[in-house]
Amino acid sequence: GSVKASEFEFLSKSLPSRRVICGLPGVEWEEQQVFQDHAIFHFFNSDELIKKICSITGLPERSSPQSILAWIARYKTGEYINPHMDGAGTVQLIICLKSVSQEHGGTLYLRTMEKEVGIHLELGDALLFDATSIEHFTTPLMPSSMCPEPSRVVAVGRYYF
Repeated sequence: GSVKASEFEFLSKSLPSRRVICGLPGVEWEEQQVFQDHAIFHFFNSDELIKKICSITGLPERSSPQSILAWIARYKTGEYINPHMDGAGTVQLIICLKSVSQEHGGTLYLRTMEKEVGIHLELGDALLFDATSIEHFTTPLMPSSMCPEPSRVVAVGRYYF
């Protein structure tokens, strides 16, 4: 759980980064690609995790992903993800590597035609969902006197089965 997440957050700091700019005013954040030789990628590609994903999703037990994309997303004050559905992938696993308290934002929302659910991921929490059929977004990170520079970090694995 949280020990592994803290370790991953530390390990991810050495990865090269780029700014993601979505084309909407103010919608941007830092992203780092996780390469196949990195410990975080090895975790996403581990037999144990893939078996759990298959069990949860109902995929055949011996399924292997054709491809896995992995990245780290880092959010600072005012940053968030706008509502969207991804264009590719079978399932996506999000692992919280660094969190802020709920009053500082960063809550992940999942929206279907029937329902909208807000989930505030804490350190070590993970969420598996179909990002191509479920609209998702986060709330902006907001500073306070207790936390003047909030930041949120997640590791994301996108699986193509």
